[in-house]
Amino acid sequence: MSVPPRLLFAFGAVMLVACSKGGGGDNATGASAPEGEHQPLVSFEGYVYVDAGATDYVISERVRQQILSVFPALRKSHVLVSKREVAGVKGDAFEREPVVAVDTALDARRPAVRVRYRYLTRADVSRSVEGREEVELAVLHRTRGPDARRIVRECTVLDPEDRRSESAINLDFNATIPGCKAAIQAEQAAIDAARAKLAPAPEGRGEQIPVEELTRLYLPVRVVLESPTAGAPLGVFPRYEPFNPSAAVASPVAIAMARIAPPGAATGEAPPSAAAAGAPSGTPSGAREEWEAPEEHEPLVVEPEQRQALGAAVAERIERAARDEEEGPSEPPPPKEASVSAPPAPRAPGPPRSVRHEETMGERFDSIFEQLFQMKFLAIWISLLAVIPVLVTDRKKKKPTPE
Repeated sequence: MSVPPRLLFAFGAVMLVACSKGGGGDNATGASAPEGEHQPLVSFEGYVYVDAGATDYVISERVRQQILSVFPALRKSHVLVSKREVAGVKGDAFEREPVVAVDTALDARRPAVRVRYRYLTRADVSRSVEGREEVELAVLHRTRGPDARRIVRECTVLDPEDRRSESAINLDFNATIPGCKAAIQAEQAAIDAARAKLAPAPEGRGEQIPVEELTRLYLPVRVVLESPTAGAPLGVFPRYEPFNPSAAVASPVAIAMARIAPPGAATGEAPPSAAAAGAPSGTPSGAREEWEAPEEHEPLVVEPEQRQALGAAVAERIERAARDEEEGPSEPPPPKEASVSAPPAPRAPGPPRSVRHEETMGERFDSIFEQLFQMKFLAIWISLLAVIPVLVTDRKKKKPTPE
């Protein structure tokens, strides 16, 4: 049986592509492993403003919603991230700073808290990044209220008149749109002008910010793309990074040394005297040496005339107390028998679970097509297209001809 030349040519092209991708033998595994290991790290810093009495749940939800708004612009920069939300967030993952928002027009003040965070994750699919690269983007500071339609109009490609466009605005926000860049710059210029009008803050009252900063819509951020160091431990992604890693690592050691060392060893001071050690906690440190322990009182003796006046029962209590003071503390009472305790009261229901917004169907197709149309897949598509006419020609030849 003779093989058509076209089929041989197509088969050879497919084998050539397979060999070029695999590299043969041990080199195939060695070439494919570093490709996933060298995906760049994605990190940026941001902050949100909350009320002074905001709970940890409210803070973590605000931060989560803000982080989601950076990924549409990252996708336009050819950086795709699938794992975006940090699991098991604790309150100490953020840094809180008290501030006072000042409205110069109304001469009003409002206390608030600025919550800062540092976010770190790893890209699943990305363009090649050599060393360190910075991308100027932005995130959303507020997404609810009457300003949501303005965000849809300035920084999305959706219809601002459609109210459904405001449901998942974090997943549609794109800071790379030219109109959005102009809106972000105009808002930042207005905030800087309002900050220049503020008077110096009094001591001990916290940092002063203009009310325009508190109610801003967009927050410019600098996203850092950095290739990881070979062999360095990477940890779990995504996560929140501490602002002072050295202090966070050394804190358990410092706590252990503080428990072992005597008082004053860290500062080089001499340990306090016995009288100063027994001084009340409210006594100033400079007056601890002059503080003296209370004088010991003589045991109380009840005269016979007083016994009759007070009564036998009261007199016995007084004498027993005086006798116990002379003899010292008595033996501890025997342990009580174990008793069946009532079950604990049911705990109050916690805050409702947040509804996570899923990606739209258009975003999923965009990410799939961006991966399939990379250079390493084009050779496979060309080889498959070359095989199709060969198969069609052979099928026509095999059709029986009518007699």
